[in-house]
Amino acid sequence: MSLRAALPAWTPVCGSGTRRSVMKQVWSVAIRPGDYGPVVSCQSCGRVSGSSRDVRSAAFGHLAEHARREALPQHLRVCRCSEQGCRWHRGRGRCHGTLELVLVRSEGGRRWTLVEACLACARATEQAAVIPSTVQADRRTLAPGVSPPLGYRHGDAQRRRVAYLLNYLASALDPAVGAHARLLAVQCALRASRAGGVRLPAGLLRGMGVHRVSPWRELEFEGWLRRAGYQPASSCSSAVEAQVLDGVALLQSPGRADRARSADWALRTTARARHLGASASEELLLLVLAAHVPPGAKAGDAELEKLARCCAMPAVSFPHVLRALHRKGVATSWSVTLDMQDVSWSQPVRVAVP
Repeated sequence: MSLRAALPAWTPVCGSGTRRSVMKQVWSVAIRPGDYGPVVSCQSCGRVSGSSRDVRSAAFGHLAEHARREALPQHLRVCRCSEQGCRWHRGRGRCHGTLELVLVRSEGGRRWTLVEACLACARATEQAAVIPSTVQADRRTLAPGVSPPLGYRHGDAQRRRVAYLLNYLASALDPAVGAHARLLAVQCALRASRAGGVRLPAGLLRGMGVHRVSPWRELEFEGWLRRAGYQPASSCSSAVEAQVLDGVALLQSPGRADRARSADWALRTTARARHLGASASEELLLLVLAAHVPPGAKAGDAELEKLARCCAMPAVSFPHVLRALHRKGVATSWSVTLDMQDVSWSQPVRVAVP
């Protein structure tokens, strides 16, 4: 690497004669075949890691390390997608929304890019997911005497956090990973410590329907987590301790209690479907729909393909699973456009769980 490439980009500060270093906030890693297995090479720092069974986790961990080490103060943050001509998505619209860390998958999963971009660019980019962060919009964070925003409801912060996580997992996990494993990944990511350690009690696992070991094995095969200690062959009769290996999933702002409340919100949402005998795919679909209802709204609409990707199901199967939820009385109404591009639905009804 040349000295010029190793130096940070320099940009003048408006209204002054000085110059200030600004990091690019775009990091990219590639997974390539090596002599003894796949290797991870970083285009940002030139570092190459040796072969590993958990090569994708190593790639995510390296990206997370860059994001932590090279974080910028708020006044220096800009949409890097717009700066580069919005080359990651079709068209070029006006930037708007909050600035987020966005993970972009390309070349069939052989290249991963972590970039800071606005919410509009993130939503327009294919195979991209916003990295979940702690949402500071809960009622208890408001200053004394300040009324909550119009349309605010308790749980909107949890809803948004779960939606971000579901979109991230849609890109990070292989489409073959089942619904039970994805529901388990949501709980592990939201309940994990900043170091990645998580402990799920046996009662919680039974209530989720993931007391069998197959969902754990799916996530282990993906290199997303690793269980600690003795691993039973058929079912989990006691609490399970694990280490989440996905560094990007752990790239969240401090606030473990807030994330735990989001995990509880996800449990309560899917519990209504389990009470009516729904399958794991139907539970996951219900969680995806509930998480994507805008704050203060009683109905939602989104791209069908995006929601189907969160559920790890083909777009053609999405209406059939949604129809099954409607028959169970969980989703009150829904509709899909004739071109199978968009879907709209009303807020799921509440079902009392004994």
